[in-house]
Amino acid sequence: MRNVVSELDKLLSKETGIKKITEPEDKQSIGQGKVYLAPQNYHLLFEEDGCFSLDYSDPVYYSRPSIDVSFESAAMVYGKKVLAILLSGANADGAKGISLLAEMDAECWVQDPASAQYPAMPSAAISISEKVKVLTETQMKQRLHEL
Repeated sequence: MRNVVSELDKLLSKETGIKKITEPEDKQSIGQGKVYLAPQNYHLLFEEDGCFSLDYSDPVYYSRPSIDVSFESAAMVYGKKVLAILLSGANADGAKGISLLAEMDAECWVQDPASAQYPAMPSAAISISEKVKVLTETQMKQRLHEL
């Protein structure tokens, strides 16, 4: 896989006003009130001891990191305590995992496909789960600030 410097943290911070956005290290403790992004080329997993684990196993839906891998790991460890957010994307990665979380009564937000640059990912999630909340980017920003 090609390594490209990601600007996603800066983009999300600018768009949401959230300043605590970072990529975790392997075995780093999960901090309260922070937003974490999976590092390039690693699946991001959650451990029972409150730490992250980085995994270099095969890509899922041609993706590493895979959103499904992270959502499924979060479901196993935290269940309905999770807030899962699925945004624009070009494949179905994330749909299975967010559906699993929604079935566990976790809070699950999916970007309205009409506002997504690449609607395949949110559309896939909506098609397999009636429990996800379909929100515009503006609605997501407002709800994040209310947390």
